[in-house]
Amino acid sequence: MCAGLAGATPPAPERADKSAYTFFNPTPDALLRELTTDRPDATESPLTVDAGRVQLETDLASMTRNRLDGVRTAAWEVAPFNLRLGLTQGFELGVAVTPWQRETEQPRVGPREKRSGFGDTTVRGKLNLGGNDGGP
Repeated sequence: MCAGLAGATPPAPERADKSAYTFFNPTPDALLRELTTDRPDATESPLTVDAGRVQLETDLASMTRNRLDGVRTAAWEVAPFNLRLGLTQGFELGVAVTPWQRETEQPRVGPREKRSGFGDTTVRGKLNLGGNDGGP
């Protein structure tokens, strides 16, 4: 070992060119990056799903409680999910759905309000211009 190289950091591994892969020409298993979740309002990530891959993120159920300005709110969601489709290496299309929810509001004064039914559906696109595979 040369003395001049003893303190040098190893070179970064060369990144594969994955620009040819699309939803209809999926990224090969050997080139997939690590799984990154992106649950809206839980874990937001700038990384996209690899091209040609589908990622489903779901909960069995979730509950939140909040108290603000004397109003107590409790909300239940059953089977909320986020479906993400990798269209290209830097672009994904996603849909987040809450099939059923129930919300209860209890103001300091006045009657309790309850609402339940189908929750929100959100469609979104995500574009990553350079950081998916260790870019800047």
